[in-house]
Amino acid sequence: MFDGMSFNGRFVLSVIQFAEMQGLEKAPLLSMLSQTEESLCEETCRIDNEAYDACMKAIIDTSDDHHFGLHMGQHMSLSAAGLIFQIVQS
Repeated sequence: MFDGMSFNGRFVLSVIQFAEMQGLEKAPLLSMLSQTEESLCEETCRIDNEAYDACMKAIIDTSDDHHFGLHMGQHMSLSAAGLIFQIVQS
């Protein structure tokens, strides 16, 4: 974990949408972030690393998929998720 790191809201929404495709409820995850889908889509939306880590822990614990990130990477378009921009920005 990196102090001061934050994640693009659209990327975090993509993670939550993938979790939903795997059978998880989206509302509790959004609630953990204190965000709506609309707010996550805003250009300026950033999620701090503590909130992101808590959301990912909840996803992994709830889904019991300890390889969630790997499975997500197999199905997700990195450019659509804004990850390429995030890497360049960091």
